[in-house]
Amino acid sequence: MRKNTEKDFWDRVDKGGPLPEYNPQLGPCWLWKGRLNRNGYGEFDIDGDCGMAHRLAWLFLKGSLPKETLDHLCRVRKCVNPDHVEDVGAVENVLRGFGPPAQNSRKTHCKRGHPLFGRNLITRFDGRACRICSNEIWARCARTRRLRKRTGIEYNQG
Repeated sequence: MRKNTEKDFWDRVDKGGPLPEYNPQLGPCWLWKGRLNRNGYGEFDIDGDCGMAHRLAWLFLKGSLPKETLDHLCRVRKCVNPDHVEDVGAVENVLRGFGPPAQNSRKTHCKRGHPLFGRNLITRFDGRACRICSNEIWARCARTRRLRKRTGIEYNQG
């Protein structure tokens, strides 16, 4: 079986792709025409190893692999243009995105309008929380427990 070469890689790249909708000033995307993984990123087999297409394009054109995670500035996962990606840490890559962790990190106020900074910000294992709202919830729970204890109402704690 014949091994893939760098020429085979570039044969699968369309350098005349569209301008990215998210960041058009970057210029046209280079779209990967080969196999995509389940997340929509290009994959390519070279020297018996499977690599991410955008990382291989970086290697071929810049001479070394990136130190950390490549963030697609164009937000096009099939893009392999090395000018459209930036070498950043994994946490920064997640926070630049549009997933729940990124959206929550950009919130400045809770859903009731209290500010999420300073003494009102609680950092917990499951994310950030509003101290005012948390205190109100705990107070309501305590009132309910006292009321049930006073009235003798039993309830299922299971």
